Amino acid sequence: MFADSSTAGVDVYLGREDGPRGFTREVLLKPFHEFSFVHASDRTHFFCALIQSFVRPLYTGPSPIFVFDASTRGSGKTLLTKTIAAIVVGQPGGERVLPRSDDEVRKAITADLLDGRGLTMFDNVPSGVTVDSPSLAAALTTDLWHDRILGESRVVRLPNRGVWTMTGNNVSLSDELVRRSVFVRLEPGVEKPEDRDFEIANLVQWVVERRPQLIHAILVFVRAWMQADCPAAGAKLGSFEGWSAVVGGLVTFMGFESFLGDRAALHAHTDASSELNTMVNACAERWGKEPFSLKALLNLCDRSDLLLERLGDGNDRSRRSRLGRLLQGLRGRVFGGRTIEKCEGGHHGGAKYRVVDVARGVKSGDVGDVGRLRGDFSSRSIPDLNPF
Repeated sequence: MFADSSTAGVDVYLGREDGPRGFTREVLLKPFHEFSFVHASDRTHFFCALIQSFVRPLYTGPSPIFVFDASTRGSGKTLLTKTIAAIVVGQPGGERVLPRSDDEVRKAITADLLDGRGLTMFDNVPSGVTVDSPSLAAALTTDLWHDRILGESRVVRLPNRGVWTMTGNNVSLSDELVRRSVFVRLEPGVEKPEDRDFEIANLVQWVVERRPQLIHAILVFVRAWMQADCPAAGAKLGSFEGWSAVVGGLVTFMGFESFLGDRAALHAHTDASSELNTMVNACAERWGKEPFSLKALLNLCDRSDLLLERLGDGNDRSRRSRLGRLLQGLRGRVFGGRTIEKCEGGHHGGAKYRVVDVARGVKSGDVGDVGRLRGDFSSRSIPDLNPF
């Protein structure tokens, strides 16, 4: 893809006072400057999604899903994903509804990876519902997907190297999906955003017609970044270190700010963490550091309307069992500087639990720097960056 004719001007751009950022950045920014990105990180993350396919051969490991989240309909979230498809594969479309059952999600993932298009796009997930899919969570943390073909005994092993996107209004995700997601938030600030007039009336067509120029601009940046010895970004996303080093390093080199700068605020996108944090605080207020039973905690949850969906219907015994399994699954997790632990030893009337303050500033399982990309890319011939 890096033919001589497409990179002959790279060194000229590098000779500019601001490197390639001046000319090439303007080319990439022009189609998207009217979108209502809330923070700098939102715009940066959009460009991460846009360039990822062109640098995918440069890193190993999985890639996160890009969640295009908006305050209301007509904000442009699906339009942005269509432009990504138009640039990456040459034509828009390919969105699908996120299935309700996890088994159907698994089948959809396998179908998209078999198709080999390089894009898996879940469009308009319902608001007011927490998206929770073990299959999607598993797919996002593997670069080789295993599944059985429907109606056959054959198991396929499919490379997972494409771009994942999801769109919705005020999206709520499970804890497992939040940590595998990178958000792009749009807030138009008007009552009917679909009625807005834009400088580029038909953006998808505009992008398709100028696809060669846009791809050239991306590849100029890739080449310049490699010639600069592949500087990494300051931030990294756990389980996605390769992606952080390459995609994050490139967008930072391009001059985009706040890569992963919204991570501290992402608890707003998970109802589970908020409700569990409320429960832990309620326990601390009610019992302090004194032990309490599952029966007492269940009564507290019922009086405070907490964990109603998790505990479900049924008699007290079955609901206490669910509550006990929930606490077992929360072992070691910290909420607002506190955790719930099981008291040691036997107790008359069943197990007892208590709230424990966790020392602030203590980090467990610190991981050292991932390190630089292997090899010196600047001294090598440029690889074919077309993953399709």
